[in-house]
Amino acid sequence: MPKPPTEFPPVPETLHWDLWLGPAAERPYSPAYAPYNWRFWWDFGTGETGNWGCHILDIPFWALDLKYPTKVTASGPEADSQRTPKSMTVQYDFPAAEKRPALKLHWYHGTPPILKALGIKGGGNNLFIGSEGMLLCEFGQPKLLPEEKFSDYKQPESFLPKTPGHHREWIRACKGGEAAACNFNYSGPLSETVLLGNVAYRAGGGFEWDAEKLTASGNEQAPKYLRSHFRAGWEV
Repeated sequence: MPKPPTEFPPVPETLHWDLWLGPAAERPYSPAYAPYNWRFWWDFGTGETGNWGCHILDIPFWALDLKYPTKVTASGPEADSQRTPKSMTVQYDFPAAEKRPALKLHWYHGTPPILKALGIKGGGNNLFIGSEGMLLCEFGQPKLLPEEKFSDYKQPESFLPKTPGHHREWIRACKGGEAAACNFNYSGPLSETVLLGNVAYRAGGGFEWDAEKLTASGNEQAPKYLRSHFRAGWEV
């Protein structure tokens, strides 16, 4: 969580401050907001949940064919009205799909306590817990646990086409070619999910989520965090 601004120097010549603020409430320029720390202020960013959540949770989202949660709960330190937290936890409940049962997805800022509880050490930012074992992985280096049980396991040959890179994928899609792997049909629900974690945290508790109607129920505080409030001249 960044410190409140104490310096309000002149706006740099290379920065159009009013345009940078966009729909956010007016305030004087401060290096406490730009160029980096904007992501830790609710008016501009989404904290580490939005900053890293879309990267890290992309792995279970793709592997388990997730889309929209039906319930979201969160906990952490007392919410600050302006700044995002340094620590928080979120639990998402997903309904059953064609090839899997209902499941719970957990998001943590920092090291998940379950790693210590299970005696798991070293690497990984995702842990899949199944009925026969566990899979610890990150953006590579998958490890089946317990290791002694899977010591003879051989990984299958890669069957996914290699990406030319997300910039080239985006350009290719813009030109009418093959859709990007993380196109909006996929990244939209993923982004919605991680942001709902912030809503639950700021609302001080969980709620039921209706993705079709875009409504939260069971927590009267949640609805006010579902929509942005634009200043005059920036209304949509």
